[in-house]
Amino acid sequence: MTQKIIQVIFLLCIVLTISTSAYAEIKVSQSISESKIAFEDSVQFQILIEWEGSQTAYLFHKPLSPYIDRMKIREFSSSVSSHTVDGVEITRKKYDYTLIPTSAGLGLIDSISIAYMKRNDSVPGVVVTEPMEVLIANPIAKVKDEGGFNYWLLYLLLFVIIVGVLSYLKLRKNKKSIKKGLSPKEQFLAELTTLKNESVSDMKKFQTQLYSALSKYLVTEYKVDVSKMNADAIIGELSNAGMSIKKAEQIRNWIQQAEIDKYAPITQSPGAVVRLESEIRTFFEKI
Repeated sequence: MTQKIIQVIFLLCIVLTISTSAYAEIKVSQSISESKIAFEDSVQFQILIEWEGSQTAYLFHKPLSPYIDRMKIREFSSSVSSHTVDGVEITRKKYDYTLIPTSAGLGLIDSISIAYMKRNDSVPGVVVTEPMEVLIANPIAKVKDEGGFNYWLLYLLLFVIIVGVLSYLKLRKNKKSIKKGLSPKEQFLAELTTLKNESVSDMKKFQTQLYSALSKYLVTEYKVDVSKMNADAIIGELSNAGMSIKKAEQIRNWIQQAEIDKYAPITQSPGAVVRLESEIRTFFEKI
């Protein structure tokens, strides 16, 4: 008789162990970055759910709706990740909140009930977080500047002066004149130097202005308006004006590439603007 009682007790222990293990498969914890914060600061609150199995092992029925006193949610995100420990897949689901104060005092994050269901047998369950508290300091009082020096007026005045000086220097630079008596080629080479200096290493900016400078040069020197011609017509007109076919093709190529680069994304190597400007300068100096 005694032996039978022992066997029954042993079986009950096994059943209880299995049952406990089944319900302990999913765990929940929570954490908060600070227990005391200034009114102007924020605090990070996280809920972590962990279980053995894949990311699809459990179904969580609805979004969490925590009750939070004296604070509000500014940002929220959630994520799921898995890793393997001793051949067992462990999955973690995180809920991350950024909270900001709405009033000073003792802020409360109430306990949260998280309902779930195990997919393979549709067994429902609930885990509950612990409540957490955050002590929120009083807001810092803003001191009014009564009759003091108005720094904003000084900043505004300095800004106006700087803008004025920069505008003057740019205007003066742009007026580096195309002196009277310079030939169209000399005027173009002078503009080419300005383009290189203003563009620095920005190929798109250089090509955009190069297109305008080349177009103006061809109209002035050869009476050829490239805006009204296709590629073959440009070569034909320059050839009729006395330029060799080879040189006309080179100018046509630069114009076409400049027009493309004005609108298309550009991937350039270091020093590309300097090399292109030098190539064009050498070409026109020999015309």
